[in-house]
Amino acid sequence: MLVLYIQRLALHVVIALVVATELASSQQDECRIDFASGQTCRFDELSNGVSTLIYPDPSSGARCFTDTRRDGTPQEYFFQVIPGDVSNLLLWFQGGSACFSTETCIDGGLTVQDIFPLNLTLFSNGVLDTTDPRNPFAGWTLVYLPYCSGDSFMGNKVTEDGLVHFKGNKNARAVLDWLFANFGDGADNVDNRPLQRAIFGGLSSGALALAYWSNLLLQWINSGFTQQVQKPITTVLFDSNVFFFKEYLSDRVLEIWDVCQPNIGFNQTILELCKQGDFFGLEAVLLVTKTYTDVPFAFILGKGDLVLLDGWCVSGLEGIDVAAGSIDLANFGLADVFTVLLYLAQSDPAQVLDALYCTPSRFYKKVQERLLILHENVNEENNVLSYFINTPDHAFLPFEVFYTTSASDGCTFPTVSSDSPPSLVDWVSSLVYRVEGARLSSECVKGVGLWPWDDFGCNKEVTHQFHIAKGDDSVTIPPNPP
Repeated sequence: MLVLYIQRLALHVVIALVVATELASSQQDECRIDFASGQTCRFDELSNGVSTLIYPDPSSGARCFTDTRRDGTPQEYFFQVIPGDVSNLLLWFQGGSACFSTETCIDGGLTVQDIFPLNLTLFSNGVLDTTDPRNPFAGWTLVYLPYCSGDSFMGNKVTEDGLVHFKGNKNARAVLDWLFANFGDGADNVDNRPLQRAIFGGLSSGALALAYWSNLLLQWINSGFTQQVQKPITTVLFDSNVFFFKEYLSDRVLEIWDVCQPNIGFNQTILELCKQGDFFGLEAVLLVTKTYTDVPFAFILGKGDLVLLDGWCVSGLEGIDVAAGSIDLANFGLADVFTVLLYLAQSDPAQVLDALYCTPSRFYKKVQERLLILHENVNEENNVLSYFINTPDHAFLPFEVFYTTSASDGCTFPTVSSDSPPSLVDWVSSLVYRVEGARLSSECVKGVGLWPWDDFGCNKEVTHQFHIAKGDDSVTIPPNPP
């Protein structure tokens, strides 16, 4: 069934990637980290405004799930840095799909090879085009993590046949180690200016990665800038994910990828919960939103997101039977559906509806329930924000649609309100450039679906406001040195 999920997901994702993907820069530099020779690819040695592909030191263990491109030529993992204003940083985790075995990663026909590239690919649109004057991140420094590990930047395991290497954990950690060495206390930046803003974002699988790595990133923000007057203003952006692997499937995924690693910034208690299958994407976000109450965590979501909808429906069917212990993830067939339904009827009949009645409006209701859990967790802090769009589309920020989308759009699920919320680009800008004392609001405009029983309304319990206690001018930025 995971094969089916990936195949269906491909139908929604591949066309968007083909249309919207570009090389991130017409000019590319390269730098190879080599600790033995002392080459660390320091930030101040990179050319301003020029895309540099940095290859981690081999000792990092960073790699794609295979060593070859589609054409059979070798490839190594790299990350991209485009130096800009050193006081403003955007860190981005690329999205894609996920796979769990040699079959789903390599042998499954229209599978992960067709969704995220065996050839590492760079994007240059939306928030990732730092040359576009429309972009709130124009002129910023960009650190971009390409995705090719199949494990949402979380794995550290090799399949038994040795053909698939889930090493996303190593990829992410290699990039973050470079980042921590080049920004903050002890960093050797040429002009020694403090970091004023740090925005962390991720798309789809990259958003799931951010759920895990945001704790370590925010620890760094809190403790790694003691020489500044104020720590950097920070926002976390989740594009098109609310972590919808069903709870009864998450422990299996954690085991397959060997996610619970000590280098992701969680204490031993959390790691033990992780190893027991009780700490996945939602639990990670519950922890960080409760811990870092001065940081807004923003979710950008299509109300009928077909990619997330498919994942929710299919993982529901498969996950329940995995919990029963009778079906192998990599070999789930049509006949097994009846086994699943029988198990459902015997153990939890209410979930038959979840498994069989997967519609955009039901999915949207589940998304709101997910966000409500987060809101109830943070109580009066209200640092969980959402921007709902009346569309079945998936992925917004790193594409041209970032500039043209509004919560009041409704060509698919027409809006039934005269509200005029801010456009998506303006809403993100308000999260980035903050005004002290202002309040940032979640945005949602009621829409109607294809059928009378479809409900794309707005739950007022998840449309909170976040009070900005600290504005941009509270961070003292000294003049450029002579």
